[in-house]
Amino acid sequence: GVNSQPQLADGTRTLSRRINAEWLAHGVWMADPDQVCIAASVELAAGVRLYPGVHLEGDSSVCQSAQIGPDTFIADSRVGPGAHVWYAVVRRAEIGEGAEVGPYVSLRPGTVLGPNSKAGTFVEMKNAVIGEKSKVPHLAYMGDVEVGVGANVGAGTITVNYDGYSKHRTVIKDGARIG
Repeated sequence: GVNSQPQLADGTRTLSRRINAEWLAHGVWMADPDQVCIAASVELAAGVRLYPGVHLEGDSSVCQSAQIGPDTFIADSRVGPGAHVWYAVVRRAEIGEGAEVGPYVSLRPGTVLGPNSKAGTFVEMKNAVIGEKSKVPHLAYMGDVEVGVGANVGAGTITVNYDGYSKHRTVIKDGARIG
């Protein structure tokens, strides 16, 4: 039974070890299973690599060959094949095949990163659609924005889209170089 905080911690640790052992048996690699937390609702493909400090929660899935962590929190999100997500917080977002996220990135709800795109160092995104091979490499805020294919968003870029009454969508077209 669980009748105290220490008992709850012991029970949580036991369940976590069982879940991790099951994923290890199905081909998921973990650098240190004792430092990885995977909710029972999460789906992982064989070949996924998980580093210490990874927390996967809710309706999340991670495809084959993706690397998650270290120190990454992902909830209710999709991570595509071969994507690399590290030192990041990802909530209700989609990360495309081969995309790179991190370090120190916050992907908020509604964010979709296209294949081979990048959200780099100290980037925050909310309700952003980033096109294939587009990069937001560092120090930027992308909110309510659509970035086309092959664009580059330079350091210090902020999409300001609130006029005091309503939010408006920002559109950055294919191949653009801004910042």
